[in-house]
Amino acid sequence: MEGPALKDLLSRVAGGKRSPSPVVARVLERWRRAVAMPPSDLVVVEGSEQRLRATRVTRNGSAVRVVAASRTIPVDLGSSERPAREQAALTAIVAELGARGRPAVAVLGGPDVIVRRLTMPRLRPADLTSALELECRKQVTYPLAEAVIRHETLEGAAAPPAELPVVVAIAPRRRVDQWRSLLTAAGLRPWSITIAAAGLRADLARRGALSPGEVVAYLDVGKDASQILVLKGEDIRFSRDLAFGASTLASSLRQIVVPGVGTLERSPEAAEALLRRHGIPLGPEEATFVDDVPLAAVSIMLRPALERLVRELWNSFDYCNEQFLGDAVSRVVLLGDGRRTPNLATYLAGVLKMPVTVADTEGGRERAAAEPAIADGMADSGAAMASVGRGTLNFLAGTGVGSAVGWMADAVPAPAVAAAAVMLLLSIAAPTEIDVARSRARVAGLQAELNRYAAQRDAVAQFRNARAEEERLRGLLTRLTGSQVVWSTALRDLSHRVGPDVRLTALQVLEPSAVSTDAPAVPEARAVRLSGLLNTRTASPERVLADLLRSLAFSPVFDGIRLERCERVSPTLSAFTVTARLAEGSGS
Repeated sequence: MEGPALKDLLSRVAGGKRSPSPVVARVLERWRRAVAMPPSDLVVVEGSEQRLRATRVTRNGSAVRVVAASRTIPVDLGSSERPAREQAALTAIVAELGARGRPAVAVLGGPDVIVRRLTMPRLRPADLTSALELECRKQVTYPLAEAVIRHETLEGAAAPPAELPVVVAIAPRRRVDQWRSLLTAAGLRPWSITIAAAGLRADLARRGALSPGEVVAYLDVGKDASQILVLKGEDIRFSRDLAFGASTLASSLRQIVVPGVGTLERSPEAAEALLRRHGIPLGPEEATFVDDVPLAAVSIMLRPALERLVRELWNSFDYCNEQFLGDAVSRVVLLGDGRRTPNLATYLAGVLKMPVTVADTEGGRERAAAEPAIADGMADSGAAMASVGRGTLNFLAGTGVGSAVGWMADAVPAPAVAAAAVMLLLSIAAPTEIDVARSRARVAGLQAELNRYAAQRDAVAQFRNARAEEERLRGLLTRLTGSQVVWSTALRDLSHRVGPDVRLTALQVLEPSAVSTDAPAVPEARAVRLSGLLNTRTASPERVLADLLRSLAFSPVFDGIRLERCERVSPTLSAFTVTARLAEGSGS
């Protein structure tokens, strides 16, 4: 089973564009973590306007072997000639390193590659991606459709619960495509295209050199360019590339102006040797001479380049201080080729007024600026990039399950593809089949228990029906055998209770409400509603109505007298309605 076949299998297992099942998601996450680890044999490719460099990093347990090679690229090449020249140079480097067919990491850099630390509201992953696309429109000067955006969330960073810190990297799509084509044409297998900040952070984390409670600025001074990276733990606060390198300082010494003598010309090799041997002359060193050149003149020639570097550092530190509300940079760590320049750390510490240390990557510590320079080792930017995982700000990989399975399939070596596919299918199918079997057994047990209670359910229904019929018959028997109202007695008593100013117009018998089957069969007392008119010519309606209610209250036939309404219908007449209960058996 080759790579395309495995991609198709993984896509179908993951459910295409739909969200995968929890079991599939767990398996894919385990596999993603496994293949995201850096390979034991990896090639890191870096490029600038003047140079193309590749570093092959081979790990065997704790032993690490680093071999690098580079080629110079003429800066005056045209846009049509440069791709072919870069391809030929990288092909020659790969052949020199014996790295054909190896996985490769390309490092994106330059002013058009933007790294920003943003604070976003906590959203779902799909909504967060859309929100970042809108936010990134403010960061680039070219159309966003021509850019590739990658981000990572900083869950461990200190932030309010409703906010989510995010590191965003933006690069032109054409540069990503150029690197992919260049790696493939040179015989390498593209594994990741990322930024230098991700590699440096991964290398520091691997060596346990990160400071979670301290804001540290790492200045990686390379051969032709430098990078400023501000970290607080794994939180990338700021990242910026500078057009300043060790060659910038060396070129300043190509022409040295000596007072009273004139301008002394030096070859590039001689200027670089002078820089490496004496660095930045400070204090008493400036009084000495090297090849009839006073080191005080060397210090003067280096000053413009150093002042430009310090100005860039101050601008970067001020930006971090403003963005993070006074959480300022507390110290600077030198990395790369520049850290081997004598007195550079001492000079920067004196100007910046903060500690400046030099990374000692061999022992996993930092040494003070006054200590002697050390061997290169893992501080090399190419070797540091070999520590970054494949899923970290990788412009080569897409987002989501559908694109993730593609690069996971590519990452697995061909001999292991078939075995990995079988293991994937077993890890997905076995737990699913076990869950289905358990669910079926549970449903069968519930169905058997329901069937066992079916006979009792029918018996309960029959008992309830018989009980309801018994209560109905008991109520009917009570009604038939109970006492009845003698209406002649009730009407005669009513005629005695009504005075000369009251005239009855209606008498309505109110039937008792239905008796509940669950309550004892006791019939409710019958009631009547009396309606009539009040003559208010000689007395007020209140007076006439009060006499009527008082008279009815003394009746042996009626009780529970209640006035429902009384309203005026003319100047001398008022209508009223009264309800009363009948004493069952009265007059019987």
